[in-house]
Amino acid sequence: MAPSQAHEDLILKAVHAIRMRYSNLNIVTDLRKKIGDEVPKLINGFRPDVYAEKKTLNELIVIAEAKTDNDIENRHSHNQIEAFLHYLEEKKCGVFILSVSGCRADYGKSFLLFKREKLNIRYTELAVFDSYDLWVLGKFGDRFWHLN
Repeated sequence: MAPSQAHEDLILKAVHAIRMRYSNLNIVTDLRKKIGDEVPKLINGFRPDVYAEKKTLNELIVIAEAKTDNDIENRHSHNQIEAFLHYLEEKKCGVFILSVSGCRADYGKSFLLFKREKLNIRYTELAVFDSYDLWVLGKFGDRFWHLN
């Protein structure tokens, strides 16, 4: 299914934020321009909007999922995000970024805080990108978001 323009914008802005924060990542998006374009691999049955990886001594995996205002609360979104968080938690070297519009940033932060507690996420950095700023949740046990 082709993404909406709003969804595509959230993906592209997330990619820009990832490039600004991390260096030397191989970034793949689910924005296919033509048949045969590389897309992110399926993770626990779901394909993320953005998959970025650096394979070095200090391996890093960044998964970003863009959610439009009406999409963030549906069951499919919950299942998707939980699948990505489980994957990153197993790797112990990951970052999950939820890309949302500015008006849904507070909901996104509460959503990820709840998921961290529900799924006992200890090793995965959680972030919300509100189209302008990247907010990172403090280490496990910390309930505060920090502007990064």
